Amino acid sequence: MIKVIIIDCFGVIYRDAFKEFLTTNEVKLIKYLNQNSLGKELGFPTYYYDLAHKIDMKKVSDEDFYTIFSEASGEDPEEIRKQMNAVDVMLKEEVIAFLKKIKSQYKLVLVANADRKFLQKFLDHKPFLSQGRISELFDMPITSSDTGVLKTHALTFKKIADTFQVKKEDMLYIDDSAQHIKEVSSMEINTIHFQNIEQLKSDFQTFERPNISPALSP
Repeated sequence: MIKVIIIDCFGVIYRDAFKEFLTTNEVKLIKYLNQNSLGKELGFPTYYYDLAHKIDMKKVSDEDFYTIFSEASGEDPEEIRKQMNAVDVMLKEEVIAFLKKIKSQYKLVLVANADRKFLQKFLDHKPFLSQGRISELFDMPITSSDTGVLKTHALTFKKIADTFQVKKEDMLYIDDSAQHIKEVSSMEINTIHFQNIEQLKSDFQTFERPNISPALSP
């Protein structure tokens, strides 16, 4: 029986501004790699995701991160920073509403490949004036900078299992990335590949507890 639901932050709770930036500027970013003989082993977009992970691990400075993307895309670094930090326009409110309905039945864990300081801005966000901060919805947030490993690493799930004293079959992982879902499924952890709110509600019925069906109503 599912006891802990683990939700990807950027892509499920918030729009993934970094992924959107890569998609919008794909041609320019690939050209930048080729011109500077970069990413021959990793390629696009893995090279840029690896760069993002390095900033999470404090191996690349915040300033250098935006400078590199500015050079690659031709956009002003401050404009790129604004795009990736646009808290108000990135929240998926329908997902928040769904989680609020099921919160009393489960432990909710938020995971992100991000620096804790960066994530905190999103956790402190108050989308509804009378309903508190986003952080109040979750029992525990975990970032890659907290653990030193990516969110889909086995150590992330061990930490969650140890914290809540549950087994892997008691956990459900939700992510918008097919690759991340594949990685987590290989650990025999339940997963839902998020695409939209209606699909999430439908797939969740496979795992839901019998007494929370009202959460699935519009």
